[in-house]
Amino acid sequence: IRDIKVNNVTHQAVAIARKLRELYILSLSDQSIKTIQLGGIPEHIALDTRKNIAIVALEEPGHKLVFVDLAAGTVFPEKIDMEVEALAVDETRGVSVVLGDEHRLSVIDNSTRTILSSQKLKNEYDDLAIHSGLGNAYLVSQSKKLGIFNLDSRTLTSESLLGTAVNHLVIDQTLGMGLLW
Repeated sequence: IRDIKVNNVTHQAVAIARKLRELYILSLSDQSIKTIQLGGIPEHIALDTRKNIAIVALEEPGHKLVFVDLAAGTVFPEKIDMEVEALAVDETRGVSVVLGDEHRLSVIDNSTRTILSSQKLKNEYDDLAIHSGLGNAYLVSQSKKLGIFNLDSRTLTSESLLGTAVNHLVIDQTLGMGLLW
């Protein structure tokens, strides 16, 4: 298992397996497992629990972003060619935010599975997390940078230096706090 997320709405865990090129939907209530072939090696996963879809970044063959209908157990035919470094979902706005190669930040509509905006950032970032209530994506880097991307205007509104290098972050939207490591 490469990565796993929990859907608190359907009470399912959704996991990706690199070696087998599969996505697993594990029911937490009856412990049943559904397997979906992805057609590539999965690297990252995010969930849009309002739409009950998984967004999966594939490494090979070619770098692609695919969308999985978790209720139907099928992969949508639309795929987006893009290398993904980090991925997060803003369920309020129904979008995925993707940090890609060459310092590219993209916003993707989860319903239409199309790119709404894409821009090259001047700095490289390694991870991101979203606070839907504030309408921001927070970007962090090993080079001690913090970027704040506004999801409504789709612009990088600020960049600042952190006191230490950061590989990952998570945000608790209820408490309005984040954890950096």
